[in-house]
Amino acid sequence: MATALTATSNKTPETGEVGVAKTLFRGMNKEECKHQYKCSSWSSRTLDSEQILQQFCKVTTHESQEAYKTIPCDKDIKYGNRERERLDIFVSDSLPADAPVFVFVHGGYWIHEDYTSYALMVPNLTSAGTVVVVVEYSLAPEVKLEDQVEQVQRAVAYVCEWAKQRGSRGVYVSGHSAGGHLTAMCMTQPHDSYHIIKGVIPMSGIYDVRPITYTSVADTMPLTEEYAWEQSPMKQIKAVIEGCRDKKVLVLLGGDESPEFKRQSHEFNKSLTDGGITSQYVELAGEDHFSLIESMCKRESALSVAVLTFMGLQV
Repeated sequence: MATALTATSNKTPETGEVGVAKTLFRGMNKEECKHQYKCSSWSSRTLDSEQILQQFCKVTTHESQEAYKTIPCDKDIKYGNRERERLDIFVSDSLPADAPVFVFVHGGYWIHEDYTSYALMVPNLTSAGTVVVVVEYSLAPEVKLEDQVEQVQRAVAYVCEWAKQRGSRGVYVSGHSAGGHLTAMCMTQPHDSYHIIKGVIPMSGIYDVRPITYTSVADTMPLTEEYAWEQSPMKQIKAVIEGCRDKKVLVLLGGDESPEFKRQSHEFNKSLTDGGITSQYVELAGEDHFSLIESMCKRESALSVAVLTFMGLQV
């Protein structure tokens, strides 16, 4: 993989020679990095960037509120001592004890969002035959990226123990965007309880964090390129492969996402398959970074079909 380049004759932090943008990562300057990783800028919908975000908030909030009203939930289960170290478990009364468990880690570029807005897929998935768990974690800058990785690892370990005691036939760990990154990193330090995990489903994930150091995210979560690389699944790919050795992986993203998001997902999937992991890369046509998750509340959506088929559940 190409490494970042550093200019030697800067006139400003963002330019090399006067009037020439400095190349930072894979031939991109800072503005190009920002554009590639501004997820709401990439869509085939007739909405501008702000409208896409507003639509996403509206859908996720409304559908999640409905989920909490209609599906039985064990809420605010603590898996640690920090305020946000908690999770919610949705178990429909009709689900058998051996039902699989779907664990979801939300995105938000590690600096915002709340897990209660990501229960939108609960009615759809529980009616298809799976328990759903939504996981919360602390946000930067309160904690570092490595702390968030460790939190999600503990949360997943808690769910695995719970699933084992319940008699579940398997756990599937998933996450979107930054949650896709945390899902992948979760497998670098597998707990003993992880043997019950049957599949890993990162969606629109960030597997090389280095370009994020050149975006506005770094204003809230200070990142050096060296630290970002250390916290990247692609840097830790050997550990990810070993953690997924007896599992299968489904790497998902929207077909309308940026070339950089597509490159990252493609290279991550290829590294897994080259390492002997049963991994599948799927681009869902017509979906962008946000509509992808919105579609999870609809049984007929391509995302729901892909996930339920991967889990061995009836579509």
